[in-house]
Amino acid sequence: MVVKCTKYFLIICLSLIMTTLSGCSDSQAEPEKKVVQEGSMNKKVSMVQERRKDGMSALHGVMLKQITNYAKYKKYTTSLADLKSVIDEDGRIESDKRFYKVAAVECSGKSITECVSLIATPQGEQAEMDKECATLTYNSMGEKGRSGTAKVEECWAVY
Repeated sequence: MVVKCTKYFLIICLSLIMTTLSGCSDSQAEPEKKVVQEGSMNKKVSMVQERRKDGMSALHGVMLKQITNYAKYKKYTTSLADLKSVIDEDGRIESDKRFYKVAAVECSGKSITECVSLIATPQGEQAEMDKECATLTYNSMGEKGRSGTAKVEECWAVY
């Protein structure tokens, strides 16, 4: 489902994102220790997908803060510190389970008052194991993306 969020539908978008996040309460839990045995591709795929959910949950959480910021100041922000979030030395927000780091940029061809794009970059072992989807993106227009070779729908199907 693609949701186009504009200033006229801000309340509806905020409600949709909050509904989406309410189904993600397990994202606060500690990461499970999963053992991947040699030759067990199903377990590896399952673990990669489970970790990918951590990145998607982080993107939705940061977008919720962006929408709140937009409601107050009539613009999005590329400085995640403006969202009163804990950021790393590079200005990125770490996902709950630490498999991704999220950054914000202006959408291509649009101003920051029109659109913000969030980028979730996989970290550590997740970066090595998830070449199919790799970096996940989500913008304030509701568009989802990835930098890997898999189809966008496949990468976001786990969420």
